[in-house]
Amino acid sequence: MEDLPLHVLEAWRRTIKRWQLAFRDFDRATTTRHRAEALVGYAALPLEVLFGEIDILAEDLPIEWFGTSLGFLLERRGVLSVRESRLLHQSAEQLVEDWQEKRFPRRRLDRQAAQRVVGRLASLVRLLTGKSLLAYLAKVTRVAHDRHQR
Repeated sequence: MEDLPLHVLEAWRRTIKRWQLAFRDFDRATTTRHRAEALVGYAALPLEVLFGEIDILAEDLPIEWFGTSLGFLLERRGVLSVRESRLLHQSAEQLVEDWQEKRFPRRRLDRQAAQRVVGRLASLVRLLTGKSLLAYLAKVTRVAHDRHQR
């Protein structure tokens, strides 16, 4: 390390300090949302080190949601074609409708409500547990159903 120029050493010291702050914020976070925000907040270190956006697929995701979540991750990265994105959303809408009908048959969602739910799910990032997905899904489907009933 003695061979490195002083400005390089200073840049690394600043980087280390930022990561120490990130770990402190992550450790102090009380919810999964705050932990995710702590990770994102330090993913880019201006002018020193640039990391890519962090995406997480929770290991305990129900298998039927894993492929959909992976598809949304790839869509956000711009990897899917327009046709693939359309098929992904159609498949996700059917999955949401089936999931809702199986668990809450009296709260059946129509196609428009399922589209709204899928739109919300497609933009949902950094779920740290599979339970978070199911809780979020229950919440947004309830809101979509209630909105449709008005």
